[in-house]
Parts: sequence; structure tokens; C-alpha cells
Amino acid sequence: MSAGRGRNLHIPPTVVDISKRDGIIKLHKKTEVFFTAGGDTLLQDEIVSLYNKFRLNTYRALFGRIREKDGSLSATEAYSVDVIYLLGDPTISELADTLGISQPNATYKVNNLAAKGYVVRVPSEDDRRECRLKLGPKFSQYFTGSTAFIDEAVEELRASFSEEELATFENVFHKLSEIIDRR
Repeated sequence: MSAGRGRNLHIPPTVVDISKRDGIIKLHKKTEVFFTAGGDTLLQDEIVSLYNKFRLNTYRALFGRIREKDGSLSATEAYSVDVIYLLGDPTISELADTLGISQPNATYKVNNLAAKGYVVRVPSEDDRRECRLKLGPKFSQYFTGSTAFIDEAVEELRASFSEEELATFENVFHKLSEIIDRR
């Protein structure tokens, strides 16, 4: 089956019905449910669905913190500072390479973030022409607590599954992470 063509899946009666309202996904016990999945396998569909939920929660947290006032972040600046955080003290060249933009464009973005207090340039001890980008004091105002939804989900998983099942989940997620890191 080709991706995108989808297939119908049947969940037996009294298992679960998923509804989405105002961006919140809720599970309800209900009767039979039919839906169309887009990937080649149920595993692929579940991974894509999980990825999309992470993205949605990240965007919700990110945009929920953006304020329209002096010193606030635009969406592009918020993404840029998040990439700096994810890279862990990159150089401007590393930031430019990761984002696929020119070094002057990355420098412009970093200058704006530094002026607003979200990023601090720290000169390299080895080469004074190069600097590392560290998170500034205002970063924590916007990004602290952005993974609270994950903490809540993990607690629910811990309450729902045995230690052996959780160890299996951990192994699968670790392997998936290794595969993604190789890309």
C-alpha cells in the first residue's frame, strides 16, 4: 500500500473514542470507531501521530508565551532561540548550518536575540574571533515548563503499565532516538 492512500482501521466496541476540541485530545470509552490512517503501517502512523502531538504542544507553549510588547519574541525569533537551546551553545556558523541560512542572516538573528536578552555571546577561549551562543536570562521566562505535558503523560504511563512494559517502551524510544540521530 502506498503512503497517503490510507486504510480503514477498526477498534472494537467499548475500547476508546478519540475526540479533539480546541486543540485538546480526549479519550472516551465508547462504541465502535472507524478511522483512516495514512502511513504504510500502524507503527508508522502512531509515530507520526505522536510527533505531530509533540509539535502541536510545542507550538502551543511557544506561542502562548509570545507577548506583544517591547522585548518580546517574534515567531521566527522564538524558533531561533529554541534551536540554539537544542544545539547546546552553538557557534553562529553551527546555527546557520542547522537552519540552512547564511551566516550574515544568522548573525542578524543572534544580534536581535542578544539585544532582547535571550542570547549571550561568549567568546571562545581558543579563537577570539569565534563565540558560543549561550541562553540569556530572559530565555527561562519564555521556555521554563514547556515540557510539563510530557511529565504528566509519563506519570500516567507509570500508573498504567508494569515496570517490564515501561522498560520495553524505554528501549523502543531509545532505539528510535538513535535512528533519528543518524539522519
